[in-house]
Amino acid sequence: MPDVKETAEKPSPWFAPPAAPAVSTVDGVADAGTGPDGRRHAILAIVLALAVAAAGGALVRPLQERARPAAAERPGVREAPATGRTISAPLGADRDLGLDLTAATTRTTVRTADLGDRLYEITATGATPTADERSGTVTVGADPAGRPGAGAVEVRLHSAVRWRLRLTAPATDHVLDLRAGGLAGLTVTGESTRITLTLGPPTGTVDLRLTAPAGQVVVAAPAGTPVRARFQAGAGRATLGATDVRDVRPGSTFTPKNWADATDRYYVDATAAVTGFRLTRD
Repeated sequence: MPDVKETAEKPSPWFAPPAAPAVSTVDGVADAGTGPDGRRHAILAIVLALAVAAAGGALVRPLQERARPAAAERPGVREAPATGRTISAPLGADRDLGLDLTAATTRTTVRTADLGDRLYEITATGATPTADERSGTVTVGADPAGRPGAGAVEVRLHSAVRWRLRLTAPATDHVLDLRAGGLAGLTVTGESTRITLTLGPPTGTVDLRLTAPAGQVVVAAPAGTPVRARFQAGAGRATLGATDVRDVRPGSTFTPKNWADATDRYYVDATAAVTGFRLTRD
């Protein structure tokens, strides 16, 4: 037998076995192969993944928008009420009370009137009014709905009660219409740009004390009622009827002729500087 020699047959280049498919990733999606079918499968997988992602984003966004709190619900942002809110209390047997207005607002208004069976009525705009009566004093506050110090508070007091008023908080405007009576005394300890005080007939000597700097102070008193004014820190200008003085020196006092003989009268005592003071007659 002829010698048989085993040799490794070289594969024909025309029938080379297919190479093992390479696996690659495109954005996390495995490519099925490099052939036409593999590429087609990969493209379909990518398109499907993009479609799912787009649909998921479209669903999540509205849910997130619905879950986001409105401005009034976010911490630190509160919407001011469109209309004022009013609180009140019944009229009791006490006819001598104090009122301390501690609400820091742009405008405060205090009026006396016949309120029937109500001791007081308090309305706040841009804030929530509060009232606490203890030891013969009603303390009035306001919880701001937006920027602190903004808004307005109006206090209506029963005129059958003698009120000792104290305005503690600062304000741009203090407006007091007390023509219906009921004023036992007034102390303003909060700074203000303007104070407008309309008075009714006094009972005894009623003190009006201004212990904080004030801009313009306008006092309207009934005709014939004596009003004495003292400016311990001076004033830019003081007008009392026909008397008009500029650069009022500290310690100056203006006393009407009928002061000593009167029993029912008003005494304005400004211990802090006043830009302008004017006394008119109702």
